[in-house]
Parts: sequence; C-alpha cells; structure tokens
Amino acid sequence: MKAAIVNLVLPIYIFVSIIFMILFKGKILMDLIVLLLVLLLFTVVCFKILTKRLPFSMPFEEAGKGEAIVSIILLIILFVFIGVHFIVATIKHGLLIYMLTLIVINILVWKREFKVDLDSSN
Repeated sequence: MKAAIVNLVLPIYIFVSIIFMILFKGKILMDLIVLLLVLLLFTVVCFKILTKRLPFSMPFEEAGKGEAIVSIILLIILFVFIGVHFIVATIKHGLLIYMLTLIVINILVWKREFKVDLDSSN
C-alpha cells in the first residue's frame, strides 16, 4: 500500500500541487498539506471497506456487483472530509489544528490497520 502511494500517487500529487502553488502564489500550502493527509486517511478507509481482491482477477460480469452501496458510503465519507475542510478553513488557525489532528489520526490509523505480527506467521 505504501509503495503504491509513494510510486503512483505522490508524484502526481506533487506535480499538481506545484501547479496550484504557482497559480495561487503559495497561499494554499496548508490546504495542500491537509489534502494530502486526508488522501492518506481516505486511502486507509477505502482499503478497509472495499473488497480485497486482485485487479482483473474476476470475470467482467461479476466485477463490482454489490459494491454500489459501498461506493455511496465512501462518497459520503469524502463529502464529510470536504465539509470539515471548508468549515475549519473559516476558523482562525482552524487549518493548523485540523492538520495536526489529521497527522495524529493518520499515524494511529496506519499503525493499527497495517500492523503485521511477524511472530504469528511461523
């Protein structure tokens, strides 16, 4: 999961962030950091909720069956993140507090969800 984020998502995110930093003259740096933290958290949420199977490992007719409600739930979660971002952006120092909160939540969630017990594998 981490390798996919670093190799696939992060380069595109950095490229797009540089473009936005140029367009908005650096005024949205905190927003971009918060967006990255939300992206990392949402990645874990998607990994936890979605079925874990290899891409293209199922017949085309069976792929995605019964996942419409899951997609709607993920979309609602994403809208919650968007709403919280807009609300905290209106509060003085809100983005900073939100960013620090997201850092703590990300650390806790990533450690909990991807905990590997090497002793039990023997």
